[in-house]
Amino acid sequence: MAARDRENKATLKNVNINERTLKLLSFANGNDYEFKNKAKNYDTWNFYHLSIRKQIESIENIISLNESSYQFEIADVITKTGAEITADTDKITVLKISGLKACPKFYLAKASWLEKIQDSLGYNDIDFKDFKDFSNKYALRGDNNEAEIRAFFTTKLLTTLVTFNDIVLSSNGKDLLIHLDDDLLSDSQIETLIDTAKRLVKAL
Repeated sequence: MAARDRENKATLKNVNINERTLKLLSFANGNDYEFKNKAKNYDTWNFYHLSIRKQIESIENIISLNESSYQFEIADVITKTGAEITADTDKITVLKISGLKACPKFYLAKASWLEKIQDSLGYNDIDFKDFKDFSNKYALRGDNNEAEIRAFFTTKLLTTLVTFNDIVLSSNGKDLLIHLDDDLLSDSQIETLIDTAKRLVKAL
């Protein structure tokens, strides 16, 4: 038995394994990725979409791989919104990119969706007049750090983002977080998410 398989088996020992965990463990092993059942520390997962007005309940089925100097971590994140009795629970698959040299805090999403919450956020859209396709497709928000965000979103990055299907991209000031839908992803969708992240880091 390979060392990684032994480690994964030890990680999952005495854990109540559900069908999704088994499926993603098989996916990770089949691609020679690392797998961990749960995260104990949520501090590095504090991104706008996951932790603002929400509480992270669990981070599960964590698949890790390296891409050049970057580390990718794909995980199922369970969040709770509202009071205990009436709380809404959401489950979403996300990909975190670590290893960036510098990254300002920002939040990017499909323009039509993010514009709906503009008033409540109190943030202004950061528009790129020379890149109409990008500005028409996405809304980009910052936190009084527009100059840093404009420097980060180079011509290469703006051009690359336009080629993607609608994604949500955010930064906590250190790492990046990508997701495709507000839902759990299948194996094939996770492969698409990983491919998206690989294309993204090449544009940084």
